[in-house]
Amino acid sequence: MGKLDGKFIRGAVGDITFKKVGKKQYVQKKSKMTVKDQTEATKKSAQVFGQASSLASSIRVSLDSIIGFYDTFMVSRFTGDTGYVLNTALVAETQKFVFNPNSFNRFNGFEFNLNSPVKNYLFAQPEVTTSGNTLELTLPEMNIPQDLRFPQPGRNCIIALQIAQFDLKHGYHMESNIQSAEINYAYKPAIIPASKFTFEIAPGCLCIIGIALKYYEKTFAGNDTVNNKIFNPSAILKAFMTEGEPNMEITGAWLEMDFKNQPNP
Repeated sequence: MGKLDGKFIRGAVGDITFKKVGKKQYVQKKSKMTVKDQTEATKKSAQVFGQASSLASSIRVSLDSIIGFYDTFMVSRFTGDTGYVLNTALVAETQKFVFNPNSFNRFNGFEFNLNSPVKNYLFAQPEVTTSGNTLELTLPEMNIPQDLRFPQPGRNCIIALQIAQFDLKHGYHMESNIQSAEINYAYKPAIIPASKFTFEIAPGCLCIIGIALKYYEKTFAGNDTVNNKIFNPSAILKAFMTEGEPNMEITGAWLEMDFKNQPNP
């Protein structure tokens, strides 16, 4: 019930709430959401967050060799992006996720270490094509040092590439062996021919391509790694759903993960 406070009103009148803040009157309409509604909404939101956290963790584990050193807030940034993807794909009536080939576009270009983004060092754009169960990745011809920066003292760079795949329906994941190209900078301009890399992919799965730039210096005692906690360029090159339906005869041999695209209870 509303009460007079001088020339102001405090309290509720019908579905309107009156508030006095300083010398101003504020009017706010009451939410029609019941405690039960709030509880259900909170529960569903928590479930999606839990699924996002689980999937994001599996992705990070699969790409661990590529990720290497990451920035302080990477885990929360990536979990947040994963949650956004899942919330966008969630069908309220069935409480299942419906993914299309572009559902995971938000991951494209995700930097694992904002202190040293890949885009600040590699300026040549890799090309990705798929045909059936084959993915081909092409590093175009590069002019050195214009297309690839070499920070001191690293005058040698390994461009490492890896794919990770996720059967989101049945809860399995795998990662490929790392393939790489090594480029050396001899303090003079050079043209590096294009390189092609081939990976096998499975139908109906989330496919994520990771890329990392691993620099080192040659010394009398051997190769000395330049990458560290502050400097470690690594990113997601591309993320997409492959065509078709996941085949358990293929994915059943992969590693299990907690995430499964099943209705929330």
